[in-house]
Amino acid sequence: MKQSSHFGIWLRQRRKLLDLTQQQLANLVGCTSVTIRKLEAGERKPSQALAANLSIVLQVPNREHNAFIRFARTDETRQSFPVPPWQPDQPSWRKNQLPPKGPRVPTSQNILTMHYDVVAAERPRYAAAEDGRHLFEIKAVGSVYGDLEGAIELQYSQVIYPKPQGVSIAQALPMRVSVAFTIEYSTEQVYGTCTGMIYPSVDTSGNGNARVQASGHIISVTVGLIDMFLSRVFIEDEVRMIEGMGTGARGDIRLEPAIETFS
Repeated sequence: MKQSSHFGIWLRQRRKLLDLTQQQLANLVGCTSVTIRKLEAGERKPSQALAANLSIVLQVPNREHNAFIRFARTDETRQSFPVPPWQPDQPSWRKNQLPPKGPRVPTSQNILTMHYDVVAAERPRYAAAEDGRHLFEIKAVGSVYGDLEGAIELQYSQVIYPKPQGVSIAQALPMRVSVAFTIEYSTEQVYGTCTGMIYPSVDTSGNGNARVQASGHIISVTVGLIDMFLSRVFIEDEVRMIEGMGTGARGDIRLEPAIETFS
């Protein structure tokens, strides 16, 4: 059966983005790994039921469920469908949600590195996780400089799971961190998430600095700041620690094309 490879390419990239093997994805959607391989190779189309399961497992927004099934079961590209209204915090899966024109981002070999300096806007909020660990949520704003010096702003939020109760910080190292960031340029916005590890270097009171390494991806673009479908995101920064809590960050965000590159 002759079929466009548009869906197969998207499926393979999305599966890798979610860190799933073909067998793992097959188990989640109720088919065989051979079926997933044939879908990615463009050798067959998914059934209505399989496309619906893929929509759920691959985290396609509910508002685009029907359009996704059509995309999966036809030879049309994802640019062929009308775009429903959407908000910046809603993830996108189609490049046609990015207008064709917008500010160009200077890059070197299609890789953009932005430097940032964040100062926390408020004291980190504290809560206890179900397993007894402490959870700190930090919401902060700051500036981004480098290729677009003075042009864009960064909003940075991170959740840190430092340690179970009764365990010292030193015993709990390294600690898991989840980072959400928003990059704004005028009315344009890029929103993404990263997960990784934080390696504190603190004294017995929890004061000092910590190194964060995390990776993730952009999940929505409001207009055209970064003219690509999906990007890999790599964060490496230094977080100021006060009493075991991060209160700000300075570091780099590196954006790399995942599927399509800059034209």
